[in-house]
Amino acid sequence: MKYVNKLIIVILLLIQVDVFAGAKEKAVKDSVAVNGNCEMCKKNIEAAVDLKGVKWAEWNVEKHRLYVEYLPSKISMDKIQQEIANAGYDTEKYKASDAAYKKLHACCKYDR
Repeated sequence: MKYVNKLIIVILLLIQVDVFAGAKEKAVKDSVAVNGNCEMCKKNIEAAVDLKGVKWAEWNVEKHRLYVEYLPSKISMDKIQQEIANAGYDTEKYKASDAAYKKLHACCKYDR
């Protein structure tokens, strides 16, 4: 009987460990305005946010808006916007440097 009781306790402990180990961080969905013009901009903006912690990102050409899902323990929305600005595109919070903007293809140079 002692063996059965110990076995039940071990099984319950393993179930508890498995439940807590399986708890995953909830990803955050957000969006931000990002200046740009075309499909090439879309490609560049989405490539700029291909970062650790970003689960997916899609820039809408017509709305000039980036929709993103990310893990806040790995990356912040602030860092995402910084990376977009580093790629030459202005966001709500960060303006791209003139040097980064000048590197954009002619069709990607939006009105500043």
